[in-house]
Amino acid sequence: MKRFATALTLICMGLLLGQPQPTRAATKPGLTLEPYIKELTIGADDASSGFDLHVTNNSGRDGNFQLTAVDFGSLNDSGGLLFGGVNESKLVKKYGLANWLTLPKQPVAIKQGVSTAVRVTLTNDRNLTPGGHYAGVFITPTFGAASPKININQTVTALVLAVKKGGDVHDLRLVHTSDDHSLFRAPARATLSFHNPGNVHVVPRGIVMLKQGDTVVAKGIINEQSAFVLPEARRKYDVALKPQKGAKPGWLTTTYTMQVDYRYDGYQYYASSHYQLRVWNAAAYEIGAVVVLGFGVVLLLAFRRKKSRPRRFKLFRHE
Repeated sequence: MKRFATALTLICMGLLLGQPQPTRAATKPGLTLEPYIKELTIGADDASSGFDLHVTNNSGRDGNFQLTAVDFGSLNDSGGLLFGGVNESKLVKKYGLANWLTLPKQPVAIKQGVSTAVRVTLTNDRNLTPGGHYAGVFITPTFGAASPKININQTVTALVLAVKKGGDVHDLRLVHTSDDHSLFRAPARATLSFHNPGNVHVVPRGIVMLKQGDTVVAKGIINEQSAFVLPEARRKYDVALKPQKGAKPGWLTTTYTMQVDYRYDGYQYYASSHYQLRVWNAAAYEIGAVVVLGFGVVLLLAFRRKKSRPRRFKLFRHE
């Protein structure tokens, strides 16, 4: 009885100790920015526009911070960004924004654990052409002496996407569609390549449908991450196709239609593109293979039977 009581006590203590204990919310170390992406709109006759960039110092010590604005553009169709510099491309210069951004006096002092609002101002003039303009605001700590608690080379970036009205052109074109179907398997993923021929960034939206006749057998949503395409740039988007209904396979092959209905944010009408693909049915292939194999076996047996028959000799005499 005493052993049982001891065991019961240990079990109860284990259950109590095993209960989840309340924990404090973890504070992200280093620097944090809010918002990470900011969209600004300025009228053709507006003098300026701006926003507050909230910088939080969780580095472990007080410090000064240097702010720098740098133009950016598309690196390639993967969605990577190319920040400008001394040898920045013509396209990055064309849609640059850094020359029109005004930042506070440098450096900005922020104490440990404190969030400070930094004012970023976009100043309009006749040299700022209508359309989209883009820059990143880099914030770098300048602590001086190195500290084991923080990497003093840490740099955080906020992206500014500005649009000047009075000549902004929004457009989006689907230039290529591919999928991952194989000889015996229907596609489970589609890859879309979009081109933006306008002068303003756009965010693609839409749906990809895999259809058999009028039946949608799989579908996926385009750009659930709300990633943008910069002006005069291309970008690829992968779309996972989720099965909806079972397809009705044909005798030898199944024909599907891949349909893409797309638009961009702020535009309500959809453009549509489609193509057909054909998948062989594995069951029909297996049946055909069995039939061919059976026919080959019959031919082989017939050949062997013919070969095993005794030869007949015709007798004749010489005169």
